[in-house]
Amino acid sequence: PEEWNIPAVGSNMFKGTAQECCDFFFPGGQGCTVYDRGCADTPSEPADPPSSNADCVSPGWHAELESEDGCTNDDNYPEQWLQSRMKGNMFHSTPEDCCSIFFRDKDCEVYDRGCQIDPNMAATTKPTMAVTAKPTQPP
Repeated sequence: PEEWNIPAVGSNMFKGTAQECCDFFFPGGQGCTVYDRGCADTPSEPADPPSSNADCVSPGWHAELESEDGCTNDDNYPEQWLQSRMKGNMFHSTPEDCCSIFFRDKDCEVYDRGCQIDPNMAATTKPTMAVTAKPTQPP
């Protein structure tokens, strides 16, 4: 999507070669599949959405990978998106937040697949700090 031209998003999404992409998203190359779709001007027909699944859990709303025209709460995303360096950019707490990041000023389809958002998996916008019983003493 054109929205990936936003520097904060594009630097994570665009790579010079398929190998660079695999190396970034799939360290060690394990599980990386290359889909060479060329540069067609018209998108392919989106796949039929899966039926709602109450057992499905997602870390948040993210770009829909099949149709590439909106955001979804499904559990179809690369495992590498859960890495701390990517998580905050890829997952969002609402479809509106997701759409505003990935499809700014464009139409954005919302695909509610019925997945539950697991707060323990959800990305945070602020670093978390461990709570201690007493303050740390200066050196």
